[in-house]
Amino acid sequence: RIAFTSDRSGSWDVWAMPADGGTPARLTFDAAMDTVNDYSPDGKWLYFQSVRSGEWRVYRIPADGGTPEPATLDLGTNASVFSDSQDPARDLVYVCDGVSDTKIKGYRGSANDELWRCAPGAIPERLTRNDQNDREPRVSPDGKTLYFTRETGKSGKDYNLFSLDVATHEE
Repeated sequence: RIAFTSDRSGSWDVWAMPADGGTPARLTFDAAMDTVNDYSPDGKWLYFQSVRSGEWRVYRIPADGGTPEPATLDLGTNASVFSDSQDPARDLVYVCDGVSDTKIKGYRGSANDELWRCAPGAIPERLTRNDQNDREPRVSPDGKTLYFTRETGKSGKDYNLFSLDVATHEE
């Protein structure tokens, strides 16, 4: 299935449809913006970010529809999901969080975006700590490497691809 975000219903919601075509099905029904992030590795869950609680955080919903549930306690956008088991409670969710505005390029300071890892409902673990914005995390299929973009360069307006060993946190 292909999941996507659309405002065809009047608000930004999550939709899904068969990869070979067909009628899209609306999966979320909230006036707040919902944006697709990633499927769980087993394809049973669809992760999305939303401001339905008043702040951005990551939620998950059964891939065929149902009731959304929080996947992170209080943070996150741009989720990427890894699991080495059949138990969705053990999924590791990699997210970006910070208060910087993506429209403000070159910001350096305490409010920059950093990367975090957490199991659903668990306290998040911070993975990066620097004065540049780290965004768009994507975990490798084996779960050992996290790839992400970082705002770099003298102007701070360039993004480069970085990788991080999730066991050692070495870049």
